Amino acid sequence: MKQLVLVDDNPDQIELMVLALQMRGIDRPVVTFESGTDCVGALQRGTVRPGLVVLDVNLPGLDGPGTAERIRRLPAMADVPIVMLSTSDQAADMQRSRASGADGYVLKPGRERGWAEVIVELMRFWQEG
Repeated sequence: MKQLVLVDDNPDQIELMVLALQMRGIDRPVVTFESGTDCVGALQRGTVRPGLVVLDVNLPGLDGPGTAERIRRLPAMADVPIVMLSTSDQAADMQRSRASGADGYVLKPGRERGWAEVIVELMRFWQEG
């Protein structure tokens, strides 16, 4: 089964996403990374087989858009959906994410919605094939 790849430098955010997946009954293997560099390295080595890559936009070092650009250069990752996850609703962040090769841009939970809604939105991008 393909894996859900989550990249966020905040372990609490990753834990909340994993808990929300479990609460929604979404049974997918999850692989997490705290940096874009580690994620790209694992994808290059072929140790991860994603059905979806979720990137925090504001990663330290290699940020989310930079990570997406590097992932898109990997031939085996050309069709894997990449979704940016951010607290920013700024048009410039969304445009930069799209230009980097991301397929979607989802806002992190806030006052309006919780992790369950975010997970449902993210899983719309899931690719099983």
